[in-house]
Amino acid sequence: YTYNILKSESYEGSTLYLDEESARLNPYSYENAPSVTFNTQAKLDGATYSGETIKDYGLHEIVVTGINGYVSKYYVFVNLYTSIENNATYLEKIENIFANANIEVDGVALTSDTITKIGYHTIRFTSKVSEDAQNYNVLIKETVSGIVDGETYNDEKILVVNGEPEKLIVNGQDINASSYAMNVVGTYEVKVVGTNGYVSRTYTYTQTTDIVFEDEQINKGKLQDYQQSTSFVLIYEENRLLRYAYYELNGVEYSSLGDLGTKLYDVGNNILKVRDVNGNETTYNIPIVETSFGRTLYSTETEARENAYKYKAKAYASFTSGFLTYELNYDVTLDGEAYE
Repeated sequence: YTYNILKSESYEGSTLYLDEESARLNPYSYENAPSVTFNTQAKLDGATYSGETIKDYGLHEIVVTGINGYVSKYYVFVNLYTSIENNATYLEKIENIFANANIEVDGVALTSDTITKIGYHTIRFTSKVSEDAQNYNVLIKETVSGIVDGETYNDEKILVVNGEPEKLIVNGQDINASSYAMNVVGTYEVKVVGTNGYVSRTYTYTQTTDIVFEDEQINKGKLQDYQQSTSFVLIYEENRLLRYAYYELNGVEYSSLGDLGTKLYDVGNNILKVRDVNGNETTYNIPIVETSFGRTLYSTETEARENAYKYKAKAYASFTSGFLTYELNYDVTLDGEAYE
């Protein structure tokens, strides 16, 4: 006679299911992860199982093997758990990332717990034990420091993008950096470009400075209010950390006001043109008149004759502009020649 005697295993703990479908229909959460203890040896996903809590995302198989070909299988499914919120927007970065699964960001395995690149991201969670996977979509947006959007400044400012942008677009020009020094007069329109087609809204800032002067009497003022004539003018920006993009004085281009020299002496109506970062041009007229040292000179012959100098008055002048006559009361020579 042959007797078949089956002795099956037993277990205590969480409910296990005999087929995959039932396990998927009755999943466990990460916070309430399953744990069981068998009265015999068992394997979980191919490795020896001793009753540890099963927390990894996906479908798990528990196999009990006995003598004479005895095999018994159980299944449990654990839901995905992650610190990341699907379809959420984060500022600057996502940090302290955790999941009970493998993590890929835009197709690349995540090797740290932080994502810093600004832009749109697809985060894929894949089970370590089954073919289960889920995709999350998130957006990381920049924050900007150093400058307040819409403000006007009259000193050098540095715009800093917090986060990791692909590039900046400043007034239409690509800048491969996360910061930008604004020390040229004008209006700046800045966009932040991130991954997968992300482009930020436009941030707008204005830099302005007055061109000021000091004349020979050390009268100071703004150049646009300058009316009086003098023998020289010292020109500079009110805030010397700021500059214009272009300078032209009397048709000659200069890279800065400092290149014009300490003082401007050229007699006449000097024309200074400056251009800001946006190409806007401003023209300043700077009148400088000649000066003379010594006796009074006159602008017309009539005045000169009416105010004629005696010889003994030793009329002289170091500048030859204007008219000057002498009233002679005896013969004189000038450079050895008779002078009349």
